[in-house]
Parts: sequence; structure tokens; C-alpha cells
Amino acid sequence: MMSPEASGGEQGFTLVEAIIVLVIAAFAMSLAPGIINLGQRAVTLTASLKENSDDYRALDAALSRIAAARREFARSPDGLSRLAFRGEPSRIQFVTEFSNGPNGGGLYSIELEHDQASAVLIMTLEPYPAHGRTAGTRTALLRAQNLALRYFGFSRMDGDRRWMDSWNGSGELPSLVEVTLTLPDGKGALEPIVVAIPLSN
Repeated sequence: MMSPEASGGEQGFTLVEAIIVLVIAAFAMSLAPGIINLGQRAVTLTASLKENSDDYRALDAALSRIAAARREFARSPDGLSRLAFRGEPSRIQFVTEFSNGPNGGGLYSIELEHDQASAVLIMTLEPYPAHGRTAGTRTALLRAQNLALRYFGFSRMDGDRRWMDSWNGSGELPSLVEVTLTLPDGKGALEPIVVAIPLSN
């Protein structure tokens, strides 16, 4: 019968092997919090990018609606026809066409405004002319601290083309609308975006 020493087989780990395994395990465990933190940051960044891309898509949709504003007239309470386009420093209302709006295709009145209380850009959409139909559909487009609008076109005062803080329609649409949004959470203001309204509208 052979003794365990004579068989040549190993019976376990040597002290050096055990220390090497423990050092490798300790090193791997020291990296784990960093890897977990990196994963959490990647998830947060991805969510932020998705939120920003959704915001920019909503903004782009709103701007494309401004570019499609139509020269429609509405009868005012005094019996006169007035252009159904009103532009104020932080609010714009106009008529545009939708192929598939909340009540089907056709003309809709759109109002874009900034709601200070909830810090969001709101779009209200209702069929045009309303004729006592259902109330408009309000949608929060994106978070924003502020909305500033300016309008370029012929001034009724002096007949010159210039930028104005409001547009009360002299029967014509403005040629350009400048939109400046201030984003929340210290992200600053976007560069002013200028939207051209084609003369054919």
C-alpha cells in the first residue's frame, strides 16, 4: 500500500496559491462598486438623452405647425373680420391644417403658451372654426422655464419691415417668428429659432 506522499497527487492548495486567489478576489470586489456606479450613470444618461430627444421632437413638431400657419379670418364680436393669428411675447395663436387631428382632418386653431406654474410649454388644439364644438385638447409639450416670441413683418405704424414683440395682424401673417426657449434645471436657453411662414400660406 502506498502512502499519500508517495502517490504524487496534490492534496490541496499551497499557502501561496491561496493568497493569490484571495488577492485576485479582493481586487475584483474593489472594482464592483465602480462598475455598478458606471452602469447607473449610463442608465441615467440614456434616460436623459431620451427625454431630451423627446423634448426636441415635440419642439420640432410645434415649430413645423407655426411654419404651416394659414391666413384665415374670423368674425370678431364687433362684426368685422380679423386675421385668426395673434402673437404675443409669450403666447401665439394661429390656424393650421391637420390631416389627422383629434376630431379628424381639417383646420385647427393652435395656441402655444408657457405655463409658469408648471414650467411647461402647452399646446391647445381645437377645431376651427369652433362653432360650439368640444373644448380644445391641451398637451404639455416639454419642460421649459420661459418662452419668448418675436415677429418680423410690416409694421402698421410706419410700414417698415422690422421685428416686433407682438403681432395683432393687419390682415397679413408675419414673415418670420423667432422662438426662444429657456430650459429648466439650469440647462440655459436654446439659441433663438427663426421659423419662416411661406407667403403662400
